[in-house]
Amino acid sequence: MKILHLFNNWKCTGPADPALNLTRALGKRGHEVYFICGVKRGRPQPLADKARLRGVRLVEGMRLSKHRRIIGTWLDIRFLAKWLKENPMDVLHVHMDNGHLIAAKALKRSGTSALLVRSVYDGGLATIGRRTRRVISRRCDRLIVHSRAVAQAAPAIFRIPPEKVFHVEGAIDSEVFMPRERNAECMGRLGLGANDVVTGIVARMQDHRRFDVFFQALRKACAAVPNLKALVIGRGTQSKELGPVLAEKSGVGDRVIFCGYRKDDYADVINCMDFKIFLMPGSDGTCRAVRECMSMGKPVIAARRGMLAEIVDNEVNGLIIDDTAENLAAAMVRLGSEPETRERMGKAAAEKGARLFGLAQQAAIVEKCYR
Repeated sequence: MKILHLFNNWKCTGPADPALNLTRALGKRGHEVYFICGVKRGRPQPLADKARLRGVRLVEGMRLSKHRRIIGTWLDIRFLAKWLKENPMDVLHVHMDNGHLIAAKALKRSGTSALLVRSVYDGGLATIGRRTRRVISRRCDRLIVHSRAVAQAAPAIFRIPPEKVFHVEGAIDSEVFMPRERNAECMGRLGLGANDVVTGIVARMQDHRRFDVFFQALRKACAAVPNLKALVIGRGTQSKELGPVLAEKSGVGDRVIFCGYRKDDYADVINCMDFKIFLMPGSDGTCRAVRECMSMGKPVIAARRGMLAEIVDNEVNGLIIDDTAENLAAAMVRLGSEPETRERMGKAAAEKGARLFGLAQQAAIVEKCYR
């Protein structure tokens, strides 16, 4: 099949990586796949650069802004309609609202008959906006969602027949994120000892990601688990205030290691954890960081939010909690002081990751959706 993916943003944020990874995985299955992403004039182009590095066929010439711009949107519709006439596609797969609008109008203008497919990454109904509902209800030949709750509600909220809705698990690169021995050099670089019990959180440093609750719970848990330490992996405009300053105020400044944004050694760093904590889904509602850690054999303590309770099976491969500081502290003490429980849940997490979260598995289901 000939497939074109549209992602209307220029940043490597939110569902950018999932969209790009799916494009690559479909190419590996023998399809002719193209990718168009947003462009910010006069700025670096991180997503386009990443696509080139991964060997993806990149189509250039569109602006594809995340938000609707009257002139830019009109020019993109005109460009895409012309491109589709010259390069007829079987599938046009869009990942965000403005791209969906542009694709639908370009298909009509071009007179071509590609299947219009939309991915929705929201983990729950509360975060699906009116514009998303309106755009999808106007035209969507196939809808791909990553939450079972959204899949069940989709026919009603998007006014689309149930047979056109496909539930597909979020995917990660299982060749990178798999169980392995810890990297001793990485442990030493982070200041971690062999006897430390290590938890951690992977999240952008933003106020709504509940770092205050995390540090309060960590202080309570450290009283019962003296060798407990925590990694904070991520960056943001509030890194200092929500990081070292808040940790000191919470009384855990000596227990937290701020790792910042990691790239080349990201998998090694999260592999230093004994268990992971995830309190608030970010702009990628599929909670990719949870799936990555589970696939590496790490049990997860997750809040009862979004699709987290669909990913983490309570008492099987992690713990689902109502995320007060008290509840989180109790869960941290349990996993921090029960190595047998961590091992059992870690094995179950790795098994689920290998069975459901691989890119190859995802691409096969998406291909079925297309056909």
